[in-house]
Amino acid sequence: MTEASYLVLLGQIHERLLPRTYVEIGVHEGDSLRLARPGTRTVGVDPAPNLREAVDAAVYPMTSDDFFARHDMAEVLAGLPLDLVFIDGMHLFEFVLRDLINVGRNAVPATTVLLHDCYPISAETATREHNTYLWTGDVWKIVLCLKEVCPEVDVHVVDAPPAGLGIVRRLNADTSDRLQERYDELVDRFVNLEYSVLDGHKAELLNRIDYDWSLIEPLLPPSF
Repeated sequence: MTEASYLVLLGQIHERLLPRTYVEIGVHEGDSLRLARPGTRTVGVDPAPNLREAVDAAVYPMTSDDFFARHDMAEVLAGLPLDLVFIDGMHLFEFVLRDLINVGRNAVPATTVLLHDCYPISAETATREHNTYLWTGDVWKIVLCLKEVCPEVDVHVVDAPPAGLGIVRRLNADTSDRLQERYDELVDRFVNLEYSVLDGHKAELLNRIDYDWSLIEPLLPPSF
């Protein structure tokens, strides 16, 4: 990990919140999953996990759609509330939208959701096709979607290398219902949105904040 990166920031958030539960969508090799603190009930979801080391977590080898359809979150978390979620699965708008809908249905007021790769560094890395080594997909579009459809939801994007870490608060069942009701419309519209809409206004449109802990900490709930 570099001195300033999304992984370092994710570790800082774990240390600050001390979440009772942590759900990660898209575990890959487990680098971020291993940041969970001892005692945290940790759950990973990935259709093809490739863990390099053992992790103290329950890993479900399936898509997030299947996970939420087949499992009751209250049972998975042993009755504990959903405290912290990190979404780093398929880097496409419609997948992230569905993950947020499912998370919102299980959220409590203090639930904090983190989104990887929602502050892309260039148009070339932010395409829907995986054409570059560093690829963020079109996750960034979810920020614009939430701001428009669910303005009561708090969403900020920390400019953490290499491509940002989003912080989302105040998701709930009502926001999930609203997003679900408009799902087809939102996918049709935002999937076709061009990166050029960010030209000249990227920081403002994506609610960018500096990688500065004094700015980040107020966005988080009290420690659990």
